Amino acid sequence: MTGVGVEPALVAGIVGLLAGRLDELDLGGHSRLTRIVGISSCSLAVAASGNIPPELSVRLEDSGVPGIDGYPRRLRSQQPLEPAQMLWYTLRLSIATPLQPMATEGLRARKKARTRQLIADCAARLFAERGYENVAVSDVAREADVAEQTVYNYFPTKAQLVTDRDELVREKFAELIRSRPAGVTPAVVIRDFVLETPGMIRDIPPDQWRGEIGYLAAISPAVRGLMLEMIDGQAAAIAQAIADTSDVRPEIARLQGIALGSVFHIIIEEAGERTRAGQSQARIAREVRRIAENLLDELERWFEASRR
Repeated sequence: MTGVGVEPALVAGIVGLLAGRLDELDLGGHSRLTRIVGISSCSLAVAASGNIPPELSVRLEDSGVPGIDGYPRRLRSQQPLEPAQMLWYTLRLSIATPLQPMATEGLRARKKARTRQLIADCAARLFAERGYENVAVSDVAREADVAEQTVYNYFPTKAQLVTDRDELVREKFAELIRSRPAGVTPAVVIRDFVLETPGMIRDIPPDQWRGEIGYLAAISPAVRGLMLEMIDGQAAAIAQAIADTSDVRPEIARLQGIALGSVFHIIIEEAGERTRAGQSQARIAREVRRIAENLLDELERWFEASRR
């Protein structure tokens, strides 16, 4: 950028926007940076004035400071910065440095989500082929091409490979009920979320469908026990959210939690039994949705009547 000029008014305007923020800039522990004039409002004021004293220069030799492309910026010799150069480096450091950890964290989170989904998909495929009781965690690890400990990192128990959405469902129920507007019943606010479940049936790959909790619970006493335990936990989470956000008695909140949790119970059982009967996923999705709508309609009427 040597020889490129900067309009003083433009520089002054950008200085005004950035000065306060850059004073707090965290360079991530790169203490060997020999100065970019402090990377502060003071230095920006110097840049705006266009008066760069010879002693105010930059040496990035071996500093290890990453650039926007992730590689260290290195200058072979100490050299003074013109106003445009100073502004350019300051802008790049002020924008890139805080964003790099965020980008890394986002990439890491996406990688973890992909690994978790891969493990869950492999488990469902194996359960569909062999049955729940005939699959070990080590089998899932081999199928997913990960270490066995990696499976346990995401799913601490084999049972959680079947009930993998349980925590998400509990949290979503509680969030919807706790944040509902005044005068709106829990049955109304959970409706859309519950009705998403039948639609998901169509999207599950056929080779995994019989490895889902509905069919497994229909053929395996062990998985049926897991399913009932999961529904009890969801009902308890719903009841607690109702009790915390309304003036109903604890036993009534518990009853309402059981009623709402039972909607998922019926959806899961209907899906499993219909799969055993040989119905297609598309038909199951269509008919289970109709059942869920009827249940929610009835619960909405019940909740409304209980308020009178």
